[in-house]
Amino acid sequence: MSRGVSIILTLVIIIAILSFGILYYRNFYRPPTSEEILPRFRSIEEVRNYISTHAQLGFFYGIAEYGRAAPLAATMMEKAGAGEETPEYSLTNVQVEGIDEADYVKTDGRYIYLTKDNVLYIVDAYPPDELNVVNEIELANGTISGLYVYEAKVVIITHTVYYEVLPLRMVIGEEGTKPMIKARKPVSSILVYDVTDPFNPVLVKNVSFVGEIRDTRLMNGVLYSVVYEYAVKYPENNVTLPEYYIDGVRYEVDPNKIYYSPDAKDYGFQYIIIFTLNLDNFYSSIFTMLTGFTNVFYMSYYNIYLTQTVWRPTPFLEETSLNKVVTKIYKFKIQVLLNGGVEIAPYAVGEVLGYINNRLQLDEYKGFLRVSTYNWIVITTNPFVSKSYTSIFILDEDMEIVGSLTGLGESEHLYATRFMGDYAYLVTYRIVDPLFVIDLSNPEDPKVAGELKIPGFSSMLQPIWNNLIIGIGYETDNETRIIGLKISLFDVSDPKDPVEIGKIVFSEGGWGWSEATHDIHAILKVPKLEYVGIPVELYGVKGKTAYLVVKANETGLYKEGLIELHKVNDNAQFYPWYYYMRGLYIGDYLYIVTGNQVEVYTLSTLEYINHIILKP
Repeated sequence: MSRGVSIILTLVIIIAILSFGILYYRNFYRPPTSEEILPRFRSIEEVRNYISTHAQLGFFYGIAEYGRAAPLAATMMEKAGAGEETPEYSLTNVQVEGIDEADYVKTDGRYIYLTKDNVLYIVDAYPPDELNVVNEIELANGTISGLYVYEAKVVIITHTVYYEVLPLRMVIGEEGTKPMIKARKPVSSILVYDVTDPFNPVLVKNVSFVGEIRDTRLMNGVLYSVVYEYAVKYPENNVTLPEYYIDGVRYEVDPNKIYYSPDAKDYGFQYIIIFTLNLDNFYSSIFTMLTGFTNVFYMSYYNIYLTQTVWRPTPFLEETSLNKVVTKIYKFKIQVLLNGGVEIAPYAVGEVLGYINNRLQLDEYKGFLRVSTYNWIVITTNPFVSKSYTSIFILDEDMEIVGSLTGLGESEHLYATRFMGDYAYLVTYRIVDPLFVIDLSNPEDPKVAGELKIPGFSSMLQPIWNNLIIGIGYETDNETRIIGLKISLFDVSDPKDPVEIGKIVFSEGGWGWSEATHDIHAILKVPKLEYVGIPVELYGVKGKTAYLVVKANETGLYKEGLIELHKVNDNAQFYPWYYYMRGLYIGDYLYIVTGNQVEVYTLSTLEYINHIILKP
């Protein structure tokens, strides 16, 4: 055989092998479809049968009934003069940069939008010498739980709960039938206002759900809402399909578009709705799943995760734990369509041992999901004892565990988790505060890089700049009693040797508290001045509600100012605000915003400039 023929024959064989491989891959190797991950129902009868066969003992029936979105009334005022060029301004402190989260206060660099109960205030804030309320949007019913500002639109998230007294037949002497049951009927709405003219806001979109909007995110002009609707309505115990309303038009989700978890067992079932709304063209989409009670929502740039705690009893004396607690994690892919809409599809389901109590315990990085959990077990052998510990799990794209680190902080409670690049930072506490630095650079081999033990504990960790982390929590004495609010500054530039380089403790005159111990939205970062701001409440003989500004850098932590707010009225003592306190900046000015007032100070020197009191 000549060399030329041999070469041609070899090429033919290679092409044949490649062709067969491609054909084989196309026909036999393909990623699982959405229905292979989570199946869908075919009829409402299947929905009813699923709920009746998957309900555990003590099944709780939820209540939900349609309520039309409440009418709104806005107070219109005269239009003011044109504003100046928009200065630099702060955004809400969020978990994932670029994915906004709802809060009580937002700004667009000229106006501040803030909520109190059922009222949205629009405040002309810049420049601050003409600080004034230019408009109010008051809901006839419902409470505003959060808002967004996007382009020239304000998005309001509202909740309304109706209670209806239902008859319960009881024979008590001669009284007979008595009204005894109150049915809870939640209704939630997304209200979008065009505020191109803030003196004349226009409602341009109204979406209502027969359930509760539990969480929302805003990314690239698309609003993502997670809605819970009960699947069974009380007292008739009727299984119903989820419904929603767009601008007054009713929609019902078809059973064949509802996914479900085949092995779910719970005490109650609900529809989980992921509703997306493009704020530019108002294109909307809806994804629906029937499952047990989910509790944590986390969103990355490409995926949505929902967690569900599952109790799995184990035989007494056969296992070391009376109850095996695991967390199921559902993963959904986000696909943005050419028309601006979004398609949400099930991608994978994973499972980790232990509890996940808040979204900061989840983080997606380089295609992996990193998770911290807390677990509590009972040892059934003699002697009968209980233990607790913290774990880290790393899951791959298909939600399979590829690495884990367990047994951290034995007999201690997990108070705070924060992920930052290749590292995770954990705070556990029992007697002292161990700050663990976990090296996650090798997903298959996570390991403790460093550890720091100090008195007290941090319940919130906030990365700032230059490998610095602010810890917000409490100082404790030798008997683990809380003696004061504490702000710590950790230098983690050397993962093997984390150092507390500064702390401020408020222990004089009694106990203190801050929203920032549990809510990242209450933390303001001002990188250009190395400032961090948080609200504080200090109790005692001379208690005060104030806004704390600290300077944080590699040399330490310094108190720049403790700003006491003006009293709302003569009857107010040291509670001049309600519900929340937020700090934000516009240009060179610091704004302290509450449900009752707005105060302005110079950002660099914290000198008082102006303030306004809102309606009591």
